[in-house]
Amino acid sequence: MLVGPVGAYFMDNISDGLDSSTTFQIVKCIKQMIQVFDKTALVSLLQPPPETFELFDDVIILGEGRIIYQGPREDVLGFFESMGFKCPERKGVADYLQEILSRKDQEQYWANPDLPYHYVSAKKFEEGFRTYHLWSTISSQLAIPFDREKNHRAALTKTRYGARKMDLLKACLAREHILMKRNLKIFGLNIGYDPTITSPGHLTALMGMSGAGKTTLMDVLAGRKNTGYITGDINVSGFPKKQDSFARISGYCEQFDIHSPLLTVYESLLYSAWLRLPPNIDASTRELFIEEVMELIELEPLRGMLVGYVGISGLSTEQRKRMTIAVELVANPSILFMDEPTSGLDARAAAIVMRTVRNTVDTGRTVVCTIHQPSIDIFESFDELFLLARGGEEIYVGPIGHNSSQLIEYFEGIRGVGKIKEGYNPATWALEVTTREQEDILGVKFAQEYKNSNLYKRNKDLIKELNKVQPHAQDIHFSTKYSQSYLIQFQACLWKLHKSYWRNVPYNAVRLCFAAAVGILFGIIFWSLGKRMGTREDIYNSVGAMSIVIGFLGSQSAATVRPVAIAERTVFYRETVAGMYSALPYAFSQVIIEIPYTMAKACIVSTIVYGMIGYEWTASKFLLYTFFNFITIIYYIYTGFMLIAVSPNQETAAILNGIISTTLNVFSGFTIPRPRMPVWLRWFPYVSPAWWGLYGLTISQYGDVETRLDTGETVKEFMRNYYGYEHDFLWKVSLVLVSFCLLFAFIYALSVKTLNFQK
Repeated sequence: MLVGPVGAYFMDNISDGLDSSTTFQIVKCIKQMIQVFDKTALVSLLQPPPETFELFDDVIILGEGRIIYQGPREDVLGFFESMGFKCPERKGVADYLQEILSRKDQEQYWANPDLPYHYVSAKKFEEGFRTYHLWSTISSQLAIPFDREKNHRAALTKTRYGARKMDLLKACLAREHILMKRNLKIFGLNIGYDPTITSPGHLTALMGMSGAGKTTLMDVLAGRKNTGYITGDINVSGFPKKQDSFARISGYCEQFDIHSPLLTVYESLLYSAWLRLPPNIDASTRELFIEEVMELIELEPLRGMLVGYVGISGLSTEQRKRMTIAVELVANPSILFMDEPTSGLDARAAAIVMRTVRNTVDTGRTVVCTIHQPSIDIFESFDELFLLARGGEEIYVGPIGHNSSQLIEYFEGIRGVGKIKEGYNPATWALEVTTREQEDILGVKFAQEYKNSNLYKRNKDLIKELNKVQPHAQDIHFSTKYSQSYLIQFQACLWKLHKSYWRNVPYNAVRLCFAAAVGILFGIIFWSLGKRMGTREDIYNSVGAMSIVIGFLGSQSAATVRPVAIAERTVFYRETVAGMYSALPYAFSQVIIEIPYTMAKACIVSTIVYGMIGYEWTASKFLLYTFFNFITIIYYIYTGFMLIAVSPNQETAAILNGIISTTLNVFSGFTIPRPRMPVWLRWFPYVSPAWWGLYGLTISQYGDVETRLDTGETVKEFMRNYYGYEHDFLWKVSLVLVSFCLLFAFIYALSVKTLNFQK
């Protein structure tokens, strides 16, 4: 972006996923570029550390859609002091500016002892700013029209692109060539760590420069790493770690808050507790425990709220983080891993999340967090720090201390490391003084310094002591891999899917309305076609109508179920790796939940089409017609499930679905009846569910009709001679179609169990 010939840059949350030191360097680079080339940049940041905040010239503070302050950064504290508020020492200014707008946090910053505190709303701040001396200065500056003579001669471009189209084509081809070459390479990752065990009831921060391997280390410890090569040993209480057992006593809060969007907060916690707590805990005890967790994580006001879709509806980002923690806590883990719990949050939301994390630690659990840009408050809420250099080498593992005293004392004791500035963020300082560039300048290796320190020796002695197996000690062992039986797993999964499907109006209501619309449309097109049985052409047209209706509905059903299945698969990956359930109960519950909705769809379309086309109104024929519509639509849906299960993404599944649907329609028996096919191809219809589906539909209506055609043969004889359909095979056709459904469901379940496309 910076290489483009532009004069203004707009940057939204550019620090997400970066450590504080890297963020500082990036903003510093942007500032230098702005000053040298006389450009303008407007940057939004969620949790800027103090040293990064001080790089900015001006600040715009927004609250409830209002401009609370706009002006020089160095004057912002003066404005809020004029409103009666003061920023405490060792408090990041950026954090203070965000929290002062919160009704819950504002009172602690009130500094006028002569007046009682009253909440100052965003509107009052806006009104106060309009009376502040800066407002008149800014207003007068904005009132002066811009002198267009100062425009650059290229300010108003006359072309859409910055280069000729041929040059753009060459650039795109060169880029694609490079990408294709790189996609042919195979990369391997060799991971090796010597992690120190954290203490029970302690909150440990796992920090390091971007690329140091923080998340990788946490994934390895938690047993979530599924790529690369892992070397070394992990022991738990002196025994080698067994992942199945370890998953039962640990929890993992992923960076991205993945939950079923159509469950409420309480239902999500109930579902997790149902599957992860021991089976000897009854329902009332389980519910009491859930209530305790909700109180601990401050979720009571949100209990009946739908989780919703990220950025669209439901919970806010901060509320999702807290719910992610609660979902893991209801499993009552002894160890909790959290991957960047404050990522994507502003300072106030991050403080709320860390308060709930601190509450969790105070219950006696061990919590390990990777963290990128902690404010001073958040950083000093941790008990211990695990600091990594690039490449995964340890450079500090130990206590942080009051006001980061022990961390600061350790690094200031290393030759050449300067004193920390007053008010500087210790987390950022620790990252900055341990970079590779600083190592070259100082002539030290911080990893080696740590290995030569007394702190390292104490940690090694602690590991040795903890790895001693005490007499009569037993390894962590559970008789089963999962907390609940397969039947309970199936019941819980079916319960969750029932809740989700019932609330999924865009999926279910639309497909039912679509079925009605399609039925009416085709009913009008093929009006009274079923009553005409005088010629072969009448039968051709009627069979064609059946083929078109069921093929259209089936293809549409397979297409609409794919987004639902792919969304559920993301949740499935998180829940299975957490040891909540096996893949088979989940897959079978997904298969079964579609049955009632598909039955409703089949009844709607059958009633409309059957009446408007004018088939013979007998109970047996109508029920058979409805049954074959239902069974055909359901195997198309199961085909959609199956293709999603064997595909890495929805696009691949769509391509496969197009190939399969085209093949099935060609060999459905309408375009080319089986007796008219080449002898060497007549086996294919037997393995095509579309052929059996059309077989069942047509034979249920015409297989026993004795009406004579203009050729002298009966309809029944024509169906047997031309299409190869026998009415006596009706029950076999039904059995074959049911078998196809079971086969597709089994392939789906097996694929879900054996294939994993999670990255």
